[in-house]
Amino acid sequence: MQTVSELYKRLWRSGAARELRLTIAGQIVPSEKVLELKRSSGLYFDTLSIGNAASASLTVKLWRPDPVPWQAQVTVEERLTDGTQASEWLAGGTYWVDTRESVEDALVLTCYDSMMKAETQFFTTGAWLDLSMKDCAEEIAERMGVTIDPRTTLSDTYKVRYPNDMTMREVLMAIAAAHGGNWIITPANQLRLLRLGETPEETYYMVTEYGDALTLGSTRLRWR
Repeated sequence: MQTVSELYKRLWRSGAARELRLTIAGQIVPSEKVLELKRSSGLYFDTLSIGNAASASLTVKLWRPDPVPWQAQVTVEERLTDGTQASEWLAGGTYWVDTRESVEDALVLTCYDSMMKAETQFFTTGAWLDLSMKDCAEEIAERMGVTIDPRTTLSDTYKVRYPNDMTMREVLMAIAAAHGGNWIITPANQLRLLRLGETPEETYYMVTEYGDALTLGSTRLRWR
């Protein structure tokens, strides 16, 4: 969950342009070297479903880039600008290089987010003790090197039984199915459970096309 400044809101209302910044292995890539950049959430395809742990992908084409380390971290940031003023940079996703392909003077990188770190067997040695799904998800997030998005709510009652040879990702999928939702990695690199039909209370309020509250006197108008 990200908050934005008043400047960002003003620029958004004015129809300012969106600007992207790419950083690879801690080095900002000059914008003129970024020939193409595509992102995909991977959450839904042809049908609506639950019990998924979706991995977002990033494909970027670079013109004559500096050497890119194997499995380098790639971050995308976004801001708004009208050519005179520019907003703060907001997180647009954190990825790791998976494959690379040279195309003449360009390099095409295919990258995936932190969900891929869950492709490791969850339980290996010792005595298994049933965990609540909440505790289990928190342990997996810690092992993935991320935190749980504060908007995620999990049951303290539902238990994870002996997972046999399941991966951490498969355990997350079982937890998601039990809660009627799907896991994603947010742009801020946090693990979030999205339930089908889940709508935050702030979306109950009526707003203008720019997100400003509609009021009657001092009372905010709600649609539900």
